[in-house]
Amino acid sequence: MKKYQKIRMTSSRYRCDGITEGMIGYILEIYDERSCEVEFSDADSGATVACQAIDKACFEVIDD
Repeated sequence: MKKYQKIRMTSSRYRCDGITEGMIGYILEIYDERSCEVEFSDADSGATVACQAIDKACFEVIDD
């Protein structure tokens, strides 16, 4: 896991924050071995939808 890697949510644990399973985001900051700050943006406008500390068990790193 590295800064600016692309991730896909594999859990809906954060759905109350607007983050659902399958959403794509980017790691902005790594806090520790368990969590990191991830930004999720609207695919059309580029506007930030959510920026949240996410448990790494709730996402997978994906390659482009």
